[in-house]
Amino acid sequence: QALQVAQPNTSILLAPGTYSADTGEIFPISLKPRVKVQGNSADERGQRVIIRGGGVFESPSGSRNIAILGGANQAMLSGVTVTNPNGYGIQVESSNPTIMNNTFTGNGIGGMVLVGNSASILYNNVLSDNVTSGILLIGSSRPKIDSNRFERTGIAIIADERSAPTIVENQIVQNLDGVVVKGQAQPDLQKNTIEKNERYGLWAIATASFDVERISKTGDNTIKDNGKEDISRADLSSEQAPAEQNSAAKVTANQPQPANATSSNGGEAIGDNQTAANAPQKQLTHIQNVSDERSASQPERATSNSNPTVEAANRSGTSQTTPLPPTKPDAPLDSSLPASAPLAKPIVQSN
Repeated sequence: QALQVAQPNTSILLAPGTYSADTGEIFPISLKPRVKVQGNSADERGQRVIIRGGGVFESPSGSRNIAILGGANQAMLSGVTVTNPNGYGIQVESSNPTIMNNTFTGNGIGGMVLVGNSASILYNNVLSDNVTSGILLIGSSRPKIDSNRFERTGIAIIADERSAPTIVENQIVQNLDGVVVKGQAQPDLQKNTIEKNERYGLWAIATASFDVERISKTGDNTIKDNGKEDISRADLSSEQAPAEQNSAAKVTANQPQPANATSSNGGEAIGDNQTAANAPQKQLTHIQNVSDERSASQPERATSNSNPTVEAANRSGTSQTTPLPPTKPDAPLDSSLPASAPLAKPIVQSN
């Protein structure tokens, strides 16, 4: 709620606890330009500061149920856990926030979706136990996805349409698929570890324009021990199609997808006898095609080229400008969420 009154160049320091509709939050929560929302330390990645919930957001790319709207230039979200059983954790809409040191887990569709010409920095996050995807990229989004860990999270990264992400030094392990490339997407993969995924490590769907052979020879990636193939150009007919729910569809804020039922967007339920909120990764056998129904003539919103600044503030009221520690996610975290605790009033500080 402190975001509603926060001014640019301020930090909001969140006390441990669960922030939800029960505590008065209104979803989706919207980040603000040049405002930093800070939970706990880089090492904890939000394990005691939980944002739980979601609400429907209408945008040029469609309607989605999201917990947080990241459509704010030079905003920052750090040190929280985000879980939305009925949709996505965060949607970044044609802007360049920094999203770092967080955990995205238990999201009924995916951890993050980036649309339009988003140019975010996604650093040192853990994306685990999400149903469909860790990160979905559509439009011409071009984030830097750096030093994150993806595990048990459907498809770790889906790059579709004209997206052009830089994907560097990530740990992508034990998912359904590692990185899936569709449409005209041109990801740049460097120094990633992609291993022990159930089907494919790197899957460039046959109709994609992406040169998968070039990536296999350059970029210094480790792609090994994946269940079907490490690097594939398999046609969609060989597997069920990877993607999100229809991007033009509305996902209700309070009702999980019923098992074996037709969804509100014409798609199928995610798993047998499972809701979208609790379907285990092994049941993720049918994921719909991305269907972006924007008009081809509709212009995308411009994004700022300003570089985001990391401004760390302590609880004593003294602000200091210093980079947060670059902690590497070299071990999986316990994805179980801590119990709710009484919430202290968030601290708002000028940077």
